[in-house]
Amino acid sequence: MAKNKSYRIEVPQLDYFSDRFEFITNETLKTNLSISFQYIIFLIKVETELHTTGAVEYSIFKNVIQYTASIVEGVMHYGLETAIKNKKVSENSIMPKTESYSSKKLLYRIDSQTEILGVTKNISSEKFKKNTQFKTKCDAYKRGKLIDSDLIERVNTLREKRKKIHLAGLKQVENYYTKTDINSAFQTANKIIEAVRGITTDNIV
Repeated sequence: MAKNKSYRIEVPQLDYFSDRFEFITNETLKTNLSISFQYIIFLIKVETELHTTGAVEYSIFKNVIQYTASIVEGVMHYGLETAIKNKKVSENSIMPKTESYSSKKLLYRIDSQTEILGVTKNISSEKFKKNTQFKTKCDAYKRGKLIDSDLIERVNTLREKRKKIHLAGLKQVENYYTKTDINSAFQTANKIIEAVRGITTDNIV
């Protein structure tokens, strides 16, 4: 009986990828971004070297889209956090407004089920947090004019593609990811990395 042959996928070490994010001072974030980048390269090499086709190929492309979008979101989060900290933008002006109501007072009771109330409406801005939604970050970049609208549109397109991971909500067979999608995602990621690098380092002497 012939022995099973093993196949080794070679990818660069983590330090190679961390150099791409050298402008990020948050070491935990930098490491996580580097790990995701390394995994993307691994997936690309698997697809290329093993000549995958059909559903396996689509699944690899889907995974690449997901991880690329996660890198974009992570880099944008850091950029926005830094811009707020360095007062390039005001948190109150770029985050969405929220409404809350207090001091309820009964004005008139129509019947046992219906009342007319007088309330105090309070308007405030959401706080930028670790779990702020991807779309909210995109909107904040747009309001703060931190990057151009064309790049925001590209990011939103990538964000929408990443959302197609909830299988129960899909209306068609999940086989629509292509190499063109992958190349577009990589271009978007590169543009975002360079844009955020500029946002976070142009005040450094």
